[in-house]
Amino acid sequence: GGPKKKLHQMCNKLDTLKIPYLVCTLDIGDYCFFADQKLLPVLIERKSIQDVAQSIYDGRWLSQKKRMYHGQYVFGYKYCRMAYIIEGKKETQQLTGGYVGERQFNVTSEKLDEEIANLQSEGFDVLRTQSSDHSMVELSRWAIQVLKDYQDEKFVAKYTLQEFQSQVKKIRRTVDFSRIAKDMVKSSQSSDQQTHRKKPDTSSNRKTIVQTTLVPVPNEAKIKAKLGNEYKGWTVAQLQKECVKVGLPKSGKKADLISRLNGPHPPKLLLERKAQNEYVPARYSTCATALLVALWIKQSKAGENWKGMIKEELYAAAESLDISKDPFSGVTAGSFKYDGWSSMSDLRSGEIPLVVLKKGSFKLTSSSSISGYPFAETLHKWVHEHNVCRCSEIGFA
Repeated sequence: GGPKKKLHQMCNKLDTLKIPYLVCTLDIGDYCFFADQKLLPVLIERKSIQDVAQSIYDGRWLSQKKRMYHGQYVFGYKYCRMAYIIEGKKETQQLTGGYVGERQFNVTSEKLDEEIANLQSEGFDVLRTQSSDHSMVELSRWAIQVLKDYQDEKFVAKYTLQEFQSQVKKIRRTVDFSRIAKDMVKSSQSSDQQTHRKKPDTSSNRKTIVQTTLVPVPNEAKIKAKLGNEYKGWTVAQLQKECVKVGLPKSGKKADLISRLNGPHPPKLLLERKAQNEYVPARYSTCATALLVALWIKQSKAGENWKGMIKEELYAAAESLDISKDPFSGVTAGSFKYDGWSSMSDLRSGEIPLVVLKKGSFKLTSSSSISGYPFAETLHKWVHEHNVCRCSEIGFA
């Protein structure tokens, strides 16, 4: 699972999630699942962006995939599932010249994207996560689903770990089963397409009522040009005063102030809470905003009887939205220690808190017009105006 310190951190996370685990040496992959002392046919490899670049450079990228194909051969192609967890953001590892990781790896951003994109056509599922904590939350979800699939007899567990490793060792390392796996992916895709074509079209027999409200959409370019001309004759002092009035920062040069005023403004609900001396996130791109938006998305879907989210679920969901410029894990040591979760204490503070903690689960408040639920809903719209929320892209919304 990684270096010793990182391994301890991941084990602590699994303990918190109440997922039983065993630490041992694996010849193939980083994680596997057991049921009734038998090894289930699931192989998972976890790699950070840095490690992807380095393994492409030193050849491990190909050799590790080859070993996973060996494991797939032993398990049988009908049942075996293979997956990669790709952890972290490429942007944090990007160097001058478009290279990723370290310059000596000689791996460009385009090369890295291509290799990761190819995994699915090579027979692997791919899960993108933001941090090791996020990876452990997703791994715990997989563990629960895999156990359910085993109980529903979707899996066949034939080997113990020792028996499986013994079978794999019988295969020469030079043997390459990748073509079989790739052909199976193509065959599966072809089968799906044929099924889709044969499926009868019953859409003409269905009655669909679509209610729409037509609203004239003004020309955005004309609006910006008009606003730009309006502010052009203003002094810096006037621009700063206007920024404060609408809740925007007043720092910067004249051009910065005009650009800021032409952009999305903070929602009125934020200004109302601020006027009542209640806590509000400092900017749209903060960890506090991400936590509120993640809670709102889940809570708006679940309804009134929703019990909330535990810390680990909320942490992972908020980070996956990619709203915050700072990683939730932040810097974990030294004088610049930072943890995105620390903003939760502010979210729960004040006479009208935004979040409440009940029986270990977090939930948005709904006691007033400026409480958590309506406030988080306006924040969700605000971050989309800035094009920083990935809720639709990751299937979260």
